[in-house]
Amino acid sequence: MPVNDPLPPELLAHVARLFHVLGDESRLAILHILMSGPMTVTQVVQASGKGQANVSKHLGIMADAGILARTRKGTQAIYAVKDQLVFKLCDLVCGSIRRRLDEQVKRLSGTTTNNKRQTPGAMRLQGFAPGTAGNS
Repeated sequence: MPVNDPLPPELLAHVARLFHVLGDESRLAILHILMSGPMTVTQVVQASGKGQANVSKHLGIMADAGILARTRKGTQAIYAVKDQLVFKLCDLVCGSIRRRLDEQVKRLSGTTTNNKRQTPGAMRLQGFAPGTAGNS
């Protein structure tokens, strides 16, 4: 279906649900952890530093949304990214954010060199070198 074609309401609902699920910072952090491969809940808890109940809740939400696959091995649940395209989507979004931050830094750098005084925004952005913002 070409991008310019209107999406049926049923499809829009699915797209909105996916973006809603991916719109949580904790879930994005867990996805980032799972980029290295399938893990048990315990492994995700250890890697994330988050509580077991919190991690289990987010893993369940992503599995229910079809983003993660869940398999049982004895008493353990093992989670893996089911649709690798989620990483491409995250790369596109991160790339867009990175470009916008780079542009902001360039604009702020231009004002600071002319005025010899940094704005509060420029001071906050100093920790973000162009091309590195958004890396986790």
